[in-house]
Amino acid sequence: MDKIINKKMEEKQFKVDSLRSIMKLRPINGSEWNVFAYVLNKDMIHNDENGSVKLDELHGLVFPLGGFSNKKSADKYAQKVRNITGYKFIASVPFGYATKLTYEFEEDEFKMEKLDGQGNVIQLESSQYKAEQDAYEKRLKIEKDISEEAEAETDPDSLEHFKRQVFLAIKNRAGFEAFTKQANTAWENYKMREKLVREHFSKHPEHEEQFLPFLKQKLEERGEKELYLSIETGYNELKDELLGLRK
Repeated sequence: MDKIINKKMEEKQFKVDSLRSIMKLRPINGSEWNVFAYVLNKDMIHNDENGSVKLDELHGLVFPLGGFSNKKSADKYAQKVRNITGYKFIASVPFGYATKLTYEFEEDEFKMEKLDGQGNVIQLESSQYKAEQDAYEKRLKIEKDISEEAEAETDPDSLEHFKRQVFLAIKNRAGFEAFTKQANTAWENYKMREKLVREHFSKHPEHEEQFLPFLKQKLEERGEKELYLSIETGYNELKDELLGLRK
């Protein structure tokens, strides 16, 4: 466990160092300022079909719109895009500056802050790392508990063994009751169809001889010969019972 946590901490430090390195990069001439549009996923946290809270992997989208040599040119182009599109979430930012993406965007108040090594970058990374570490440790604990439970369930003198047998007994009984209900419903439906078949046969006995040839021609034309054969076999087995001919 300690080795795993240490590895995660090393990965976290690598992320922070990488972000610091990005902010130290020198801009390409003519691209000292950048303009981009963004949209955030308002439904990032939602309920799935089971009612469980889920976090959408899509946090938002960024649309790069170009690099500029100075703030004036970047701001001018950003405003031009706003005027053309009517979309207000257009940012003009210096190269290497981390930009907060929020819904509280006000054009006149939009200020860029370079996030230093002791500031928001570390705060954001630390929050993400803590959440990942907590989730990872929770998953490890659950896996360990499941493994220990599975082993104890094989011991006939353990509480886990009793718990397992009770659970399986309840599950098996529920399965039996569900299949019994299904079987009863199927039998009731069969008896209803049997009654209708006999009533039809009493009024039109000639249909009994015409039934299989009529069905065979229809299904073979549709390429469903296997379906016809299964119906033919089933009918021949149940014919006397269905028609009330069995004594």
